[in-house]
Amino acid sequence: MVTKTITVTEEAYNSLKGLKGENESFSDVLLRIGKKRSTVSNFLGILKGGDISEARRALKRSRDDFSRDAEKRYNALFGHKRST
Repeated sequence: MVTKTITVTEEAYNSLKGLKGENESFSDVLLRIGKKRSTVSNFLGILKGGDISEARRALKRSRDDFSRDAEKRYNALFGHKRST
């Protein structure tokens, strides 16, 4: 297995450590976080504060993520980019 060394602040380290399960490595935590998808509940938490601009930014990020993922899947299936 190839490994990479990264540098993080102590605050970031402590944050990751807090997310780490008993039998989970830091790599497991990072992979789990990287695979998280936006859900409706993510947006509901934003809307409680009444800040619609943050909700719009979060929605745009989610749409951009979806578009990139859809493009990757299309390319994997058909071996070329769509003409737009």
